[in-house]
Amino acid sequence: MSDQEGFAHFAALPIDHNPDGFVVRVRDLPARTVAYIRVLDPYRKGIVYVAYKRLLGWASSRGIDDGQWLGYLWDEPEVVALEKCRYDVALVVDGIADAALAVALGG
Repeated sequence: MSDQEGFAHFAALPIDHNPDGFVVRVRDLPARTVAYIRVLDPYRKGIVYVAYKRLLGWASSRGIDDGQWLGYLWDEPEVVALEKCRYDVALVVDGIADAALAVALGG
């Protein structure tokens, strides 16, 4: 399905269409600093797990692996082609200045 076809499909759904009964809550959260690894095409088998294990290894070596873990799916797979979707595996690292840079550099 192309992006344009996906958008047309998504736009055509009735407003109250929710076959999975998924409940959405929108809430304000405080700003946080996170270390993260972005995964492109996250629907490939095992790819998110590989990113998680890499971030876990980095966090474990610094004794911060017991913090708050987050996952961000940035794209709606019914609108965006799966291979273009983005997912971030993240760990809150407030107060650790070099966290994001160290992960990005593989440190």
